[in-house]
Amino acid sequence: MGRLLVLIVLAYLVSLWLGSAVKRLRSPAPPVLTPKETATEQLARCALCGVYVPRSRALAGGPEQDVYCSETCRQKAS
Repeated sequence: MGRLLVLIVLAYLVSLWLGSAVKRLRSPAPPVLTPKETATEQLARCALCGVYVPRSRALAGGPEQDVYCSETCRQKAS
């Protein structure tokens, strides 16, 4: 009787494992992006502290078109 119970539990576990493996095989693979397809953005260096930030997040300031990483750096520079 004990062996039958162990066999039933093992059969159940194997069926769960096979079911998850089949789901993984059927699900579509995520697309692989080539370097040309990934978005890139130029970095700008903060004129005060030297930290590099994306150009879209950089703050402009000063007559020499300096860029800053934050409002704090921009205020310290002026």
